[in-house]
Amino acid sequence: MKSALKTIVALVAFAASAAACAQQGDGTQVSTKISVFKPDKVEPTSERIAQLRLPSGFRANAFATG
Repeated sequence: MKSALKTIVALVAFAASAAACAQQGDGTQVSTKISVFKPDKVEPTSERIAQLRLPSGFRANAFATG
């Protein structure tokens, strides 16, 4: 009798925990905080191009203006 009662209690506990896990969903509705940084657009002047840091052997030139 005691083992039958233990089995029933274990099954009820398992069923309750399975129901709680089912409430978690499939993970597709996750909220996240998103930040997007958009710098201001500036004209590519020769002074700004000269401030760019490039590896040795590389150089930067304006290929389009206006």
